[in-house]
Amino acid sequence: MKISCIISSLRLGGAERQLAGLAVLLGQAGHDVDVVTYREGAFYSGELSAAGVRHTRLSPRGGSPAIVRRIVNHIKDNGTQVVISFLVGANIKCCLAHMAYPKFRLVVSERNCNTLMLPHDRFRFA
Repeated sequence: MKISCIISSLRLGGAERQLAGLAVLLGQAGHDVDVVTYREGAFYSGELSAAGVRHTRLSPRGGSPAIVRRIVNHIKDNGTQVVISFLVGANIKCCLAHMAYPKFRLVVSERNCNTLMLPHDRFRFA
């Protein structure tokens, strides 16, 4: 199965570590896995590369509306069957990509470590 794991960056962090570990394990299980980011930061790239997992960095930066189109194009060009998104920003972008191109399965993962409600949190309750 072709799986894309999408997150803003591979900076040092808990969600990034979970993504890297999951991508490596999925690759070892025989799946064709790539990790897609749209911001600087590649702390876990070496671990992914050693395990044979591709890392693709899309541009423009994540704040641009064009990034959703780039995600859709990557999914189409790659033949991705499943997308696993990590963290709020990537989750929103991947939900928009799925609305534009619903021919892939989407798994949205959430983490919660605080109770502060940020403006983009409203989208989760819409």
